[in-house]
Amino acid sequence: MAKATIKQKGSLFLSGLFFGGAIDHVILALINSPLTPYGLKLGVIGNWALAGLDLVIACILYALHHSLESATKIKDSDRSNRR
Repeated sequence: MAKATIKQKGSLFLSGLFFGGAIDHVILALINSPLTPYGLKLGVIGNWALAGLDLVIACILYALHHSLESATKIKDSDRSNRR
């Protein structure tokens, strides 16, 4: 099994961080809070927009994690085939 690189771990960690941020924004939007988790007064629409942005960033980072993981597996399989 391939060992995870720092880039893989970092992208997975950051995808979880942004996904958690999206959940925070959705909760605040659902309770009609005008404030973001950071204390900025952007309104409910601002919370929905930031939730969408956080979700898109989380998906991109998660896809990056999987592409790095696939590249690592391919590189390791190439090494094992060169006996």
